[in-house]
Amino acid sequence: MTTASEGDHELVERFCTGGDEAAFRSLHSRHSPAVHALLRRLVGPDAEDALQETWMRAARRMQTFRGESAVRTWLFAIALNAAREVWRGRDPSGPPEPDDPRGPGPGTEAALDLQQAVSALPQGYRAVLLLHDSWGYTHAEVGALLSVDEGTSKSQLAHARAAVRRRLGGRATARTGGAS
Repeated sequence: MTTASEGDHELVERFCTGGDEAAFRSLHSRHSPAVHALLRRLVGPDAEDALQETWMRAARRMQTFRGESAVRTWLFAIALNAAREVWRGRDPSGPPEPDDPRGPGPGTEAALDLQQAVSALPQGYRAVLLLHDSWGYTHAEVGALLSVDEGTSKSQLAHARAAVRRRLGGRATARTGGAS
């Protein structure tokens, strides 16, 4: 039986050593909402498929988890790879798919404008912006997740924020407009 106080690393250990399905289900229920939210903003309507692929890969590779990062960070890295495969499968000349308009909350016009501005970003910029500004990862962590230098993360974030500000005509929120 899984307890609420049981840590992610213990659940991974239980799944890896004994194939404990309850441990896997607990990890899934803890982390799926966050992973799905990230994927929804990265790949729009393909998020469900990418989430399923993320968890299938996680289950197959759970033995490789070394515990050097948080389980969620490890899952985000797997999710980012699933998102990259979705991006490669899309027509690069076409616009990115819009996110679910229910995503930002009560459906205010400003929230939808921001969501559309983020959705229109090139994939690399969008990933850095979401990981840094929405999920709070440091540039070093973003760099590790995306396999880029820390400086590249900083540069892409600056370009992403500038693009969002341009698209919003100067109405960007404090979070997308601030320095880091």
